[in-house]
Amino acid sequence: MRIGKRRFVWPEGGTLIVAATVTGTLAGLGTFFLRRGMELIAGMSRFWLVPDRVNLIFLALLAIAIFGAVFYQKVIGENLAGSTGQIRSRFASGNYDFKRNHIFSPLIGCLVTVGFGGSAGAEGPCAFSGAAIGSKIAKMFRMSPQSVRILFGCGAAAGISGIFKSPIGGLFFAVEVLKMEMTVVGIVAVTFACLAAFCAAYVLGGYVWNVQIMTDMIFIPEHFGWIALLGVACGIYSIYYCNTQDFASRFFKSIGNIWLRAAICAVGLGVMIMILPAMFGEGYNIVSDLVNGIDRTLLEFGPFYKDFDRMPLVLCIVGVMLLLKGAAVGAVNSGGGVAGEFVPTIFAGALLGFMFATIANMCGHALPVDNFVLIATAAVMAGTIKAPLMAIFIAAEVSDRYGFLLGFLLAAGISFAISKLWDISLKVSRTASRG
Repeated sequence: MRIGKRRFVWPEGGTLIVAATVTGTLAGLGTFFLRRGMELIAGMSRFWLVPDRVNLIFLALLAIAIFGAVFYQKVIGENLAGSTGQIRSRFASGNYDFKRNHIFSPLIGCLVTVGFGGSAGAEGPCAFSGAAIGSKIAKMFRMSPQSVRILFGCGAAAGISGIFKSPIGGLFFAVEVLKMEMTVVGIVAVTFACLAAFCAAYVLGGYVWNVQIMTDMIFIPEHFGWIALLGVACGIYSIYYCNTQDFASRFFKSIGNIWLRAAICAVGLGVMIMILPAMFGEGYNIVSDLVNGIDRTLLEFGPFYKDFDRMPLVLCIVGVMLLLKGAAVGAVNSGGGVAGEFVPTIFAGALLGFMFATIANMCGHALPVDNFVLIATAAVMAGTIKAPLMAIFIAAEVSDRYGFLLGFLLAAGISFAISKLWDISLKVSRTASRG
């Protein structure tokens, strides 16, 4: 194109931003259809459930979730487990080559795994699919290797943004989890991708947040001391959560036969969810109910439903779920399922916040349980994922409660510091023992 005597050259930075926007939009569409599919399957599953009894149907559902995912991966000849880890490995090594089916295969595997009750999240497969979209679009435009790298990160961040409906959370995923180098053009491209994914998922999803809050929650600064103590509890629990998740992952990976691995995983998860039905799927419904002051759904469709008014029993059941949640996530991701690891930390944080505030109130204090449920979601995620800024903004954006940022910051910062110091101390002790 000529303007006067000069030739106008469209800069690659402009192409990059346009490509990032297209990538984000497509990734957001993918997360929307995945979310709708999981909601449809969950709704159909509830038709067969009875509120106050042991529902054997959970065994069948978990068998479909795990065996279905294993069979699907066998058919396409791909290992889709540990999507988040695969993305980080590819990004660090510069491996940006994806097959065409990588755009949709992680979403289908996740739909089967989580839709039929796998106790895990959907963000890892969404990020993997988004990264594949970004890489394909970059090569379609014949962009430079640096731009391909940026679009890879844009797609992965857009997947996180779309599934959480959290554009800032997606941006910090690129920074904290992928360790993406942020040039000015890179920041702008990732921002456009995350905003496009968020708009697609939020608008098509009916302008509904993942955690739906029906009450007027108000952040109370006078509770900073309690929030700090909650951060300590979340940090300690995060260490336990990570260890049990790693233990379960190692156990299932040690089983050589994939079908035997899937059988043990399906039966174990099925029995667990028959007794503790709140562990079914992602658990956003439980988080929403706890934030809105509804605790009876913790026991719904299980053998203890008639005892929902006995708070000591409810707290014991919540404690058992906290003990098992990390292992359940490790089992799903290493036992044959296709899922993510971030959403379960939101669920675990909600349970821990509920237990913390409820016990304090039983001891004579007057803490707003809903506030501590919400704040703990950020704290446990920060301690387990080791991405505090991402955790803070995801907690704020999935609930549309930016007024709690100070509480998120305090609790998540303390939790992250405790968990990080634990990791550092382990590395030092191992180095010393080798020396």
